[in-house]
Amino acid sequence: MNFKNIYFQACKTGFHAIGGWTVLLQGATFDSCGTGIDMTGNGLGSLVLLDSLSTNNGPVIRFYDSSRDHGNQNSQFLIQNLKHNGQNAIAVDTAGQVALAATSHIETWVWGTVVPTKYEAGVEWRTERSPQLLVGDKFFTKAQPTYQDYHSADIVNVKTVPGYTVKGDGKTDDTKALNAILAENAESCKVTYIPFGIYRVSDTIFVPVGTRIVGEAWPVISGYGDNFKDVSNPRAVVKLGNPGDVGLIEIQDMRFSVGEILPGAKLIEINAAGNEPGEVGLWNTMATVGGTAETSISGACTSQDPKNCMAAFMVMHLTESSSAYIENFWGWTADHNLDSESILTIISTGRGILVEATKGTWLTGTGSEHHWLYNYNFHNAKNVFAGLLQTETPYMQGQGEYEAAPAPWAAEPKYGDPDFSWCATEDQKCRTALATNVDGGSDVALYNSAAWAFFDGYWNGLYNEPCSGNCQSNMMRVTNNPTNLVWYSISTRMTDVMVLDNKTNPRESNHKGGWEAIIQVYGQFTT
Repeated sequence: MNFKNIYFQACKTGFHAIGGWTVLLQGATFDSCGTGIDMTGNGLGSLVLLDSLSTNNGPVIRFYDSSRDHGNQNSQFLIQNLKHNGQNAIAVDTAGQVALAATSHIETWVWGTVVPTKYEAGVEWRTERSPQLLVGDKFFTKAQPTYQDYHSADIVNVKTVPGYTVKGDGKTDDTKALNAILAENAESCKVTYIPFGIYRVSDTIFVPVGTRIVGEAWPVISGYGDNFKDVSNPRAVVKLGNPGDVGLIEIQDMRFSVGEILPGAKLIEINAAGNEPGEVGLWNTMATVGGTAETSISGACTSQDPKNCMAAFMVMHLTESSSAYIENFWGWTADHNLDSESILTIISTGRGILVEATKGTWLTGTGSEHHWLYNYNFHNAKNVFAGLLQTETPYMQGQGEYEAAPAPWAAEPKYGDPDFSWCATEDQKCRTALATNVDGGSDVALYNSAAWAFFDGYWNGLYNEPCSGNCQSNMMRVTNNPTNLVWYSISTRMTDVMVLDNKTNPRESNHKGGWEAIIQVYGQFTT
């Protein structure tokens, strides 16, 4: 879970952490509460309290001390940039022992597993945060725009624009009309309203700077046709600006998809940057590959061999020139059909979210699931904040898989693809998707990674045959010596190595907690 800018006032208990694997409370305020956060039940694996305020409270955190537990060690937590007004202690255990006394400000303080050292029962830690990611002393956040000050005449429904025919009926090619309307609305500072529907597009939808898009209940822009089929020349279904473009682009409540197998389709490409943080932003938006009624993939992809359904090249590409704020985004390659009596579907999307941006990127509450080479790849990226990164490995990878990564795709150096050369040729559990790949770069700050594996090899679609032991060898990977990689609260399931870093390669068996394993502070590449 990721809660952003939530305010607790006069509560006996603000946040009762009775269960779950990982929680990020970002920008929380506890005002005149008896207890801010209750972790005494030892049901929550890990928690991060980030950029928050406590005033006139009892303890900010009451917690169960798992430091001496054998086996799972839950109730791990980290406090960063907390302002505390009051004389009550900040952290108190179930025995009433003060772990962290009252003080006006906490820079970073951790109770939990620290790599490369050990379980630390309350220590200070130093965090270098890139100034480009901050507004004041907090990581930047931005609320979803409401446009409440706009006149109704400034809201343009794409289906009612004179001179243009836009159907959204799942049959008509709406490409030319949508592109023309977007260009006109950006020029005239209008808000583009897209009613619910399926908008088929045979070429790239170009979103120019000056664009504001509001969808109704996730209308779908769905790519189809030959322009998106060339795997050697991938093409964006939706492209936000050209490289070097600077200005405002805001998109909310939209879904982007592919209507058929399109191995050369990048669902979203972001090139534009804003003059200010968050001027280029996506809220409550998703990209899906398969699983829904508007795409033929849902019925066509049942072969056990993923090479028969290389459905999309990439979900999202944040290019080097971009700077974007992305909140509540889900990038999903379907593991089942939502709109069909037959739930079985076997799809291979080459890549999840590729971040090559350097000017400032904020990923607030995102998920990226079931993509073939990786779910997140930070390739030579700089100045990145990501809070809550939720992933699942493709269910048909691992022992007994029909194609071992990178196959059926080719690892493309141009896109910073991992090539799995560290794996033996026949090592199927090694040749599985990386949840998060950090390849070089600098000032990358990742909070609350939730990376899960469940199945391997043959996928029957019934969820009744989980893998035996570990589904995969390595969940995360760090390579090419990134500078100031800040990584807090890593949770994994059914892997051997939690982070393949060619240093200590920390393993689940040494860090039991949460669903299976927790690293509360990964400090191998901090400054």
